[in-house]
Amino acid sequence: MKKIVLLLLGIVAVLVIAGGLFLFFGSPNEPQNSEPQETETERESRVDEAMPEDYQNMAKKSKQGTVEAITYETDFENKSYEKRALVYVPAGYQESHDKYNVLYLIHGWSMGPEDFLQDTSNDETPRWQRMLDHLIVDEKIAPVIVVAPTYYPDREMITNSWNDDDPLNERFAESEILDLMPLVAQNYRTYAKSGDADDLKKARDHQAFGGFSMGGITTWYAFQHNLAYFRYFMPMAGPNYGTAEAMTAAVTENNFEDDFLIRASVGERDGTKSSMAQSIKELREEPDFNEQNLVYFEALGGHDEESFVAQSFSTLQAFWKKK
Repeated sequence: MKKIVLLLLGIVAVLVIAGGLFLFFGSPNEPQNSEPQETETERESRVDEAMPEDYQNMAKKSKQGTVEAITYETDFENKSYEKRALVYVPAGYQESHDKYNVLYLIHGWSMGPEDFLQDTSNDETPRWQRMLDHLIVDEKIAPVIVVAPTYYPDREMITNSWNDDDPLNERFAESEILDLMPLVAQNYRTYAKSGDADDLKKARDHQAFGGFSMGGITTWYAFQHNLAYFRYFMPMAGPNYGTAEAMTAAVTENNFEDDFLIRASVGERDGTKSSMAQSIKELREEPDFNEQNLVYFEALGGHDEESFVAQSFSTLQAFWKKK
């Protein structure tokens, strides 16, 4: 009897730990057992270059980028909020006079910027940042500034349902990003000459927007509302909560036919696969989207850190190759 009780306690502990991991990487996940079996042609292509195992380790100290925090103000529902974003500056930035590409990177439900970049009050470097250091050191990509904000005006707005975040996702992509971008342009050497809207738009070839889970959903919204500011988009494990028609309207209104690249991706064990695939299918039925400007692939992992690191590893190399 004692052995049976111990066994049952062990099973309960495993279930509690699994539940905690789900909450940490919360997402618009669908139940895993609802996933249909896909053929190789239906799933399209996997990552064609596996990330080197060493990329999980720290780069040499002199080759590591640094992270600092910036603050800015934004209004939400007639109230002003002081917001904070983490900014990754690549090694060598201080000694150079070069201009840098910029990636705005958005977290998922209940997560935060520190899931990508080292918080200034924490000694631990996330796997995503370690991977980025190595990409730059090995000259697989040009050095890039990464800005990781949060779409929550206040952390108290986190609920027990990821769908409650959707209005915040769209609001950030439509308006709050325009509060943040001028500050980045004014304080860092980017390709934007100033923080003025016209200068930011002229620098769109050097600006990308990406995110994981609800951050991926935010990325689709950024395309719909602010395609004039970004050429590159990286929605990871977050389907399009807008419509294919809205995406097409953004292309038409800005006259940007074939002047953009979306690299959409998902983990091979991720419950969002079917909804991601459906979003791609609907977009590919629109005349402005094809396999060249809308790429879709699977990476290793589920709805987790392993997967969004692997997806980013592939996509960043497609955005800004080292010349």
